[in-house]
Amino acid sequence: MHLSRMIHRPSYAHAATLLVRRELAEQTRGSIFGWLWLLIQPLFLLAVYTLVFGKFLGVRFGASGTTGEFALYLFAALVPFVALQDGVMRGGNRLIDDPGSAKNLSVPAYLLPAVPVITTVVTEGAGLLVLVAWAVAERGQMTPWMLVLPFLVATRVMLTLTAALVLSVLSVAVRDLRHIVAMLLTVLFFATPIIYPAEMVPAEWGWLHTANPLYHLVEGYRDVILRGVPPSMPVLLLAVGLVPCLYAAYRFYCATESRIKDLL
Repeated sequence: MHLSRMIHRPSYAHAATLLVRRELAEQTRGSIFGWLWLLIQPLFLLAVYTLVFGKFLGVRFGASGTTGEFALYLFAALVPFVALQDGVMRGGNRLIDDPGSAKNLSVPAYLLPAVPVITTVVTEGAGLLVLVAWAVAERGQMTPWMLVLPFLVATRVMLTLTAALVLSVLSVAVRDLRHIVAMLLTVLFFATPIIYPAEMVPAEWGWLHTANPLYHLVEGYRDVILRGVPPSMPVLLLAVGLVPCLYAAYRFYCATESRIKDLL
């Protein structure tokens, strides 16, 4: 009997694939530009921040100190941040945005907040393709450390999914949390050296970078794509530390799943 149940058990991987496809289709349904919207948002932010901070304010990254170099360093940080922000917001609010699916879905409920996070890999992948092509065209060479990018993307996904699982539960009980998280993500954006180099931060505030996982992750992207060096040790420690954190978030979600459905 046990073997029979295993054979007829639904393929959760197949269900997750279908949910991801539906998620991507809903993001572009009825739009004129369709899949191009996956790139339009980060490219728009790139243009605005490059104009304001790179051109008008003269903020500089890298050795050459040009506006083009600023744009490259900025885009290398914007791509993972936009993916993280999108995954945290959509994944963290999925249960309250779609309570019907949470109550009636025949697959594990944790797939609901997980699917929006998984779809961010598509967005991030498109942005990274543009970034790598741009960096190679600008510098005329491809660093072998770019092969580490899948590891960095996986680390970013673990960070995003950990936050989304916990927030999706808490948001059901505290509906104001979605607004608080949006503000905290704005603070995180400016607290991370995305639009300015880390050297501009006073030494007495340097501890903010040490305690900020996104800082280490962003620098990892810049290291492998632009600097041609391996990610620093804090990035590796972050990846290792996120494994138990993600598992704890998963167990927390599963332990509160029945209560979630009662509150929806």
